Amino acid sequence: MSQFIEAIQKVKAGPKRKFKQSVDMILNLKNIDMKKAENKIKTEFTLPHKLPKQKIIGFFAGNLIPQVKELEGVRMIRRDEIDSYKGNKKKMKALARECYSFLSEAPIMPSVGKVFGPVLAVRGKMPKPVPPATANVEPLVENARNTIQIALKASPVIQLQVGTEDMDDQKISENIEKVVSSIQATLPRGKEQTKNVMIKLTMGKPEIVELNVKGK
Repeated sequence: MSQFIEAIQKVKAGPKRKFKQSVDMILNLKNIDMKKAENKIKTEFTLPHKLPKQKIIGFFAGNLIPQVKELEGVRMIRRDEIDSYKGNKKKMKALARECYSFLSEAPIMPSVGKVFGPVLAVRGKMPKPVPPATANVEPLVENARNTIQIALKASPVIQLQVGTEDMDDQKISENIEKVVSSIQATLPRGKEQTKNVMIKLTMGKPEIVELNVKGK
């Protein structure tokens, strides 16, 4: 898909800003009725090339506290802190905004679900379980940072960051390809239901890449 690289080069050639801009993509779908339950797609996948900006991962910890507290970019919630959030939706919503996603020691999951479920579940951020005897949690945290979660509900449009303007063009292109192929794999009619990809910088004009499939 060299057409993606060409579009990336065009958007990077636009006006320079005083800050590092993100490279965003908008995947437009077609021939999909969002009122039908089967079209409310939920999926997740890992980008082949991680984004430079570090995402904060929330971690509900008990036995793993000594490991977790040593990691950068992790917001640790100790087991004995969970009850302090009970009934405080404002505090829980702030935590949900702060953290990209969550992990939790498996034995703590019932308590986390009972207290945080009403806030995290609707945001698609319920934590993934981690065995309490895990020898090294760092790879799990890094994988959580690199995992993209898509929940297609009301609009046939998917928008997300796939790079920054200082990233290699090929790596950005491969991230875009991963998003497109992952979404196509979940759609009822696959490639027939993807229309085009718009690629743009934060403050730039978009370049449109038509997806060359039958039925376009």
